[in-house]
Amino acid sequence: SGVLIEGGYKVITNRHVIEKTSNLYVRNAIGEMSAAKIEKISDDDDLALLVLEKPFLNTRAIRANEFAQAMPGASIAVIGFPLSSILGSNSPSINNGIVSKITGIQDNNKNFQISAKMNKGNSGGGIFDQRGNLIGIAMGGLDLIEIMEGKGYLPEHVNFAIHSDRLKQLNIKIMPTEKGEKLSLEELYKKYIGTVVMV
Repeated sequence: SGVLIEGGYKVITNRHVIEKTSNLYVRNAIGEMSAAKIEKISDDDDLALLVLEKPFLNTRAIRANEFAQAMPGASIAVIGFPLSSILGSNSPSINNGIVSKITGIQDNNKNFQISAKMNKGNSGGGIFDQRGNLIGIAMGGLDLIEIMEGKGYLPEHVNFAIHSDRLKQLNIKIMPTEKGEKLSLEELYKKYIGTVVMV
């Protein structure tokens, strides 16, 4: 998955989504499709910035003032294209939860923990607060098989995202805000059709 930014010209996603790829294409749920090239890859985070050969609608792109900080206990929504080979890829899926902790594994302050369920394919998708601001980029979860084999138990709903302010290192302009009216999940999903894309 990925998120459309910079006036419809660029897409942010995870580094691990585009590693070991030669031909990249981006498609959204309103019928737009474009070839893409890697513009930048973060050295410090699991982030990559793509530039589209053919820009998408700028009205669908996240604006600089549509970012916010993750806050513990805040309700969030995850939008992406999980398990597309099984569930299909014509439209994104939405899932909800809360920000469980504003740090990641071993208190890594670049990431934050969420309770929302994620599956393969959610990586690179958007994490939104109730006001529709982008607070993070979905990254992944714990390796359940490894933990089961090593520890003998299965943790539940432990997934992680990258804080949106980490996008600054890719020279993405963000102006965090806490403004905006609260949206229902239905309203939020409708708003971001065409914003969360499939890479």
